[in-house]
Amino acid sequence: MSSQLANRLWAAIGNKPKQEGINVVQVHQATWRTQPIGHIKPAYGYAYTALFAVALAAFLAYPGIWEEVAKWNDWVESLKVLGGNISFLDFCGSAMTCFAFRRSQEQAIARNDKKVLQLHASPLAHYATTIITCTFLQFGGTTTTAVLLGQNASWAAGTHVWSALLLAWWLTFSFPGDLWYKAMHTPFLFLPLKIGQTISSGHAVSSWGVEKALTAEHVRMRGSVWGALACGFFSASFGWVMVEYFQAGGAGLLASCPSWAMQRAYYAVLLYYGLTDPHTVLRAPRLALATFLTPLNPLLGGVVEGAEAWSKSDAKVAVLFFFLVLLFGQDFGGVDLLVPANAAMGRAARLLLPINMHTTYLPPDPTPAVPAVAAGPAAGKEG
Repeated sequence: MSSQLANRLWAAIGNKPKQEGINVVQVHQATWRTQPIGHIKPAYGYAYTALFAVALAAFLAYPGIWEEVAKWNDWVESLKVLGGNISFLDFCGSAMTCFAFRRSQEQAIARNDKKVLQLHASPLAHYATTIITCTFLQFGGTTTTAVLLGQNASWAAGTHVWSALLLAWWLTFSFPGDLWYKAMHTPFLFLPLKIGQTISSGHAVSSWGVEKALTAEHVRMRGSVWGALACGFFSASFGWVMVEYFQAGGAGLLASCPSWAMQRAYYAVLLYYGLTDPHTVLRAPRLALATFLTPLNPLLGGVVEGAEAWSKSDAKVAVLFFFLVLLFGQDFGGVDLLVPANAAMGRAARLLLPINMHTTYLPPDPTPAVPAVAAGPAAGKEG
């Protein structure tokens, strides 16, 4: 799935499609549309998704609803269950990660993949493979952010976060009768957990990404625009990157990057940062745009000039809206909204950032060169 998305993205920006690598662990997303429940024509899928987006926007625009959703979103971010020992959102994300990883491993074993078979050759190997891989698939993004900021990884600093992953791991790989894993193949469990994972991913961009840089222990990092953008991007998408790099030395990254999660995080971090503008870097361009627009349309110019940065809570709701629309498109509409977004970005890139370097191989001309005849003082004379 992700390789197909990557191929579409590379094709959109004028490059040849990348080939799927060997032993690539593509587990950064799991969609209900991978289940055999029928197909929807793309036109209908886009129409259904557009209707959902309009309905969701209308719901949020109802007086008082946006504020209540913002409060609830902040509350669920720190919600802990089972006596405060399990982070609810981390459990949702971990359950989806463990489910997708187990499914990918079973598919590889069914193909007689020797490398994967070796990873599960003994009980100890199985435990180590599944626990360690799922840990870094789930928390590798925030771990990368911690490395960039030079501070401890947040998931390792509290008992409730990794405990959530261990619970999800036990349910997925060791639950009696394998009832949990079987139930994950039904929409009644899969979709609620997928929604919880989606909400968690939104907070990975904001609270566990951009905001980590803005409140970094090293004060100098707090003022870096690029540092904030990088942390938001890393936290929301770099789990698979870290696992793939250490498993296959980066071969899978070259084969199938950017992953779907990386594509989603790219747009989301720009949205969150643009709305909050924590370093006020967008203030001067906004005022310049207002100055340009005011003579042409005073009303529009006044709106642009009076626009203020959003609060963190409001911006988180905007990211949540974006993620939920993407989720609906994938799991119900059977369409990926990032594909047309990537195509538009590719066209803009070709216009604004033309590639002047030769990026394709040109084989040498097979025609042998004809040696030139040197002209001397006796040239043209008869013998």
